[in-house]
Amino acid sequence: VVYSYDVLYMDDLRSGNVTVLPGTGGNDYNPLWSPDGKWIAFINSVNGTHISLIAPDGTGLRRLYDDSNHGALAGWSPDGAQLYFTAPGLDGWTLYAIDVATGAVKTLFVLEDASLKAPNATVSPDGAWLAYRDRVMNVYLVRMDGTDRHLVASGSVGISTIVWSGDWLGIGIGNFNAEDTLVLLQHQTCQAYTLPELHGNLEGLRLP
Repeated sequence: VVYSYDVLYMDDLRSGNVTVLPGTGGNDYNPLWSPDGKWIAFINSVNGTHISLIAPDGTGLRRLYDDSNHGALAGWSPDGAQLYFTAPGLDGWTLYAIDVATGAVKTLFVLEDASLKAPNATVSPDGAWLAYRDRVMNVYLVRMDGTDRHLVASGSVGISTIVWSGDWLGIGIGNFNAEDTLVLLQHQTCQAYTLPELHGNLEGLRLP
């Protein structure tokens, strides 16, 4: 597992060994594994702010994009060929795609009525949907061509995190000074289940 706290750390859950990935530092954040597990994308803050790639063994560090707008990673395409990110602009938060092989960047669409602070946008594992939070903390889904935007969850207090596992969304709902309440949502049927025994920051989700 990889996590960030200024630099990127690799924690081997079998051995318990924790190592720092070389070339990281300066408040790096937002690590995101590629679908095949061969690469970790992250926001690299060494000598500017960049979207970068590094292999889990610490080799192959490569800058893909100069992220001077301080955006956030949103996910990978299922084949690992594209990396998605969002960045703020005059029209609001916009979704972009980076060709991992060439570094070419393509503008996709503006996230309608997205949260001004951070939409926490995340791409589904099949590459079909983008989930994000709007200005009043609702969760919306939109197809990757910008169509079929629709509400899937209403956050009366505040949506803190959104993660995918297959067709399920894991949503962290803020509760002021208390720890987040975690909810599972099946986006196709809108079935929802609260996980009353689990609290905290939801960083990932894997369902059988």
